[in-house]
Order: sequence, then C-alpha cells, then structure tokens
Amino acid sequence: FSKNRFVFDGTLWFKFQSGTESLETLSGFTIQNAAVLGSGQLVFQSDPIIKRIGNDILVSYHIQADIKTALDFKNFPISKYRLNIIVANKNVTARELYFVSNDHNLIINDQNLVYNWIAAKPTVNTGYTQATLSPHDKNMTLDYPVAVFAIVFDNVGIRDLISLYFPMFVLFLIALFCLLIDIKDTARLGYVGATVPILVLFRMVIDSFSPDVGNLTHVDFVYNLLVFLSLVILFFQTYVILRLQHMKKATDELKECRVQALAEWNNIVFFLILCALIVGITATFFR
Repeated sequence: FSKNRFVFDGTLWFKFQSGTESLETLSGFTIQNAAVLGSGQLVFQSDPIIKRIGNDILVSYHIQADIKTALDFKNFPISKYRLNIIVANKNVTARELYFVSNDHNLIINDQNLVYNWIAAKPTVNTGYTQATLSPHDKNMTLDYPVAVFAIVFDNVGIRDLISLYFPMFVLFLIALFCLLIDIKDTARLGYVGATVPILVLFRMVIDSFSPDVGNLTHVDFVYNLLVFLSLVILFFQTYVILRLQHMKKATDELKECRVQALAEWNNIVFFLILCALIVGITATFFR
C-alpha cells in the first residue's frame, strides 16, 4: 500500500452467445496502469481456455498483473483504501463491444497475501471511457468499453496506529504536563527541552511508515500540530525562566507579585494549548 503498487493473480473470463464475438477481439483486453512485457502482454497471460455452456461460450484467461494506482492516503493510517482494477479493450469502439457484470462476479481469494488488511465490499461497474484526441474538437474522441473492479481494504490491525501516534502523544503530554509543575522549578525547561528534539526526530519514523504521496496525510497533520504546540510550550517556558532570572534583585513583595502573574499566565497557556489540541485533532477529520 505504501508504494501504490500491487501484484495480483486471477482469472478473467468472458461469456457470450456463440457466434457473436471472436477470440481475437476478446484477447485485446488490457489492465490499466499495468506493467507489460516487450510483446505488449501482461506479466502473464495464458492462452484462452474455451468452454461451451449450452448456447453460450465461456472464454477464460489466467493472468498476472503488476499495476500502479493512486490510492487516497489523505487519512493515512486510519482510513480504508479503495483499489480499482480497470479492464479495458482499446481495440474496439463503444458500438462494437460492451461489458456487462455485477458485484457477484468479483471473487477474492481468502488466502490473498495482503497482510493486516481485509478485502471487503467488492463492487463492479461497467461502461465506457473516452480518450480525447483534441481538446478543441469534440468529434476527436475515442470511446471504448471498460469494467472497473473495485476492492475496499480495511485495516484489521492497530500496529501502525500504535507505532505512529502513541510515541508522539507521550512526548507531547510530557511537555504539556510540565506546565503543571511549580512555576519556580527550573527543571520544567529541562523536561520540555528534552522532549521537543525527540519529537522532531520522530519525523524519520513517520517517513518510514508513510506512503509516497505529495500531500499531507492525517498523521502528518497530527505531527505538525504536536510539534507546533510543543514549541509554544518551549518558548513560553524559556520566557518564564528569563523572567525569573530578572527578578532576582527585586524585592520579595514585587517578586511574589510577578510570580503570581506568571502562574496565572501559565494556567492560561495550559488550557489554551489543551483546547488547541482538541480543536486541531477534530479539524483533521474534516479537512
């Protein structure tokens, strides 16, 4: 899934009334975005297996295809993914051939090798697609029949969720709860200063799990949000330490007044960051 590349092995069959189609026409099918050999064939394509069923002819091909696709990883790693296997015949026009199929004709072997994912909700749609030869002339188009076999994969494990989200939130919460330590304790800065660099370096772990996409995924948004809020905590704590250093020569009364003011601001910052975390995480699901 992370590389947007799939290899599948299956049987593609065509059933038609005797005398209405030819093997030469049917064998011209292709799999969209599939790697082909020098001869233009798929990785493997058997000779047609022909069987007569009453007045109908059943023609089957054993095929293996290596395809590239563009899955929607916007909500990686918490979303489902839809894989489309598109069968087309570009050697005929829309008036010469059309495909008819339904969801029951897409059968997925239970022993498939897509680990940690379960194939569900297979659907089939048939129709025509259009190739535009000239954007300025509507007559310069080619129509040919296609069948789209769609498979929705649902993640059945929580390995990615634990590996990606759990360490990030642990590091962030350490930095956040440092604000609950006594305002005059300088160790607060040490805790925050230790967690922020580790959180920044955690980017390498996310990159090793994330798919090769150009847009930001859900885990990227969460990571950027946690890093930003952690930096806010770091800058605020640095400000607090500097203010405490400047108050060393102040009178006890003035010092106590300023410490009280810093404590109030500390509480405000804590609740603002907590609210920003809740709003930010919620917003990631509606972007």
